[in-house]
Amino acid sequence: MMERILIFQELIAQASFVFTNGNPYLDFPHPTLYKTVMIGGFAVSRSANEKHTLSKEWNALLNARRRTVLVSFGSVAKSVDMPENFKRTLLDVFASMPEVTFIWKYEDPSSKFAESLPNVYLSAWVPQILLLEDERLSAFLTHGGMGSSNELAMMGKPAIVIPIFGDQMRNSHMLARHGGALVLENQHLKNFLTIQGLLSHLFVVTQVHKRP
Repeated sequence: MMERILIFQELIAQASFVFTNGNPYLDFPHPTLYKTVMIGGFAVSRSANEKHTLSKEWNALLNARRRTVLVSFGSVAKSVDMPENFKRTLLDVFASMPEVTFIWKYEDPSSKFAESLPNVYLSAWVPQILLLEDERLSAFLTHGGMGSSNELAMMGKPAIVIPIFGDQMRNSHMLARHGGALVLENQHLKNFLTIQGLLSHLFVVTQVHKRP
């Protein structure tokens, strides 16, 4: 006779401790149990990254222009599958800001749809934590996954969060309530002026915060 497999709710009830990817300083106030331990961001450590440095390629990109923006929508909802009008709008925004380098995590870096823009760099993989902790990175355009949200909070980098599904809606407003992010609904990815305006706003706010 096969042993019955416990369902998730039963495992939680029987567990002595439950470790979650939450951060009590970042999360919304909510009731919890003594056995719940929030360890969100435990893998994000500046000291751990001392052994890792950016390659010449990434350093060159960060040094190319006064400002640099990282664009990544995670590994599930891939940029390559984004509606064409959304991608076109983003490229139009990037083209309107030639003084800014845009590093876009794009799953088909051989694609030529951005080849006319010298300030746009496509890469199937990016050293996200190392980029976020680098002072030369100005902002992050992200989907608001829990991993990215914890990294943003730990590195203190301003962001535009465009939630797509799942916990990303909650995460985006969790970041925004602390003043660290602006939230944009994904259907507005076709609105050139909205995206351009939010990026310009982030650059101004960031510059003010850097003043002595």
